[in-house]
Amino acid sequence: TCTAGECEDHDPCTFDTCVAGGCRHDPALGVDAVRCRLAPLSDALDDIRPTTRTGRKIQARLFKVFNAVEPALDAIAAGGSDAPKKLKRAENKLNTFSAIVSCGSSRIS
Repeated sequence: TCTAGECEDHDPCTFDTCVAGGCRHDPALGVDAVRCRLAPLSDALDDIRPTTRTGRKIQARLFKVFNAVEPALDAIAAGGSDAPKKLKRAENKLNTFSAIVSCGSSRIS
């Protein structure tokens, strides 16, 4: 048997509940799922301390692209007829982010 507080698994990507005496850890869905996956990446970006000009340029580009994703997620969560367009914009920003990381890592190697 469980109570509501006993089921917390400290995973930001699950919704923890006590149902019929047993703990459930249902995965986050939709925008919540994206946000919980992006949170550690945001923390990692905050910890970067580039020591070269190239590193600082890459970091600035990463921050710019990454920070553009959150407003798109807010708009998607609000719904509306333009949600598919905003979803595509967020996807494009994340793809750009990935491309910057790939390009930057090839410069470091």
